[in-house]
Amino acid sequence: MSSVSARLTGLLDGLSRLSAQQWLLRASAPVGASVVLLLERLAGGDVQPWFLAVALLQALLVAVMPDSSAGLVLVLLLGVHWAMFAPAAVTGWVLGAALALLGVHLGATLASYGPPSLVLHRALVLRWGRRAGAVAAGTAAIWLLVRVSPSGVGPAGGWATGLALLVLLAWTVRLTRMLVARR
Repeated sequence: MSSVSARLTGLLDGLSRLSAQQWLLRASAPVGASVVLLLERLAGGDVQPWFLAVALLQALLVAVMPDSSAGLVLVLLLGVHWAMFAPAAVTGWVLGAALALLGVHLGATLASYGPPSLVLHRALVLRWGRRAGAVAAGTAAIWLLVRVSPSGVGPAGGWATGLALLVLLAWTVRLTRMLVARR
């Protein structure tokens, strides 16, 4: 029991020392999850109160422990719920939700760089901002291609997924080359 008490005390102590930047980064999880749930509702999805509570509690867990797997669980919860309970139409709500999830991921990633009192260097935050901007632009481009496809969601899903996987492959190859060159 004392080890649990010690962990809880350490966690609360760390949270009491959060910098303003860390508050902002960690707030991205509950705010982003709330945005996704709101957009799902606006898209015509059915968000039950019990799921809202579960998702928001999970988002708070991400805010408290951004370096844990809680973020992955949150993204899976929100994504699976959207897929099961929202209409399959490719609307702007889908793009908004994807970008909100990107914000959750970015905030948790940056918050996990060090102890709660850490203030990240401006250059690091800008570098991650540029990366997130590139991902957001790619997401918007794929969404737009699917949206303007004359065949709608059906057959377009296959080529859009293929295109997205090619972009992902190209990006992975580029990053691998950059990392190998640095060694």
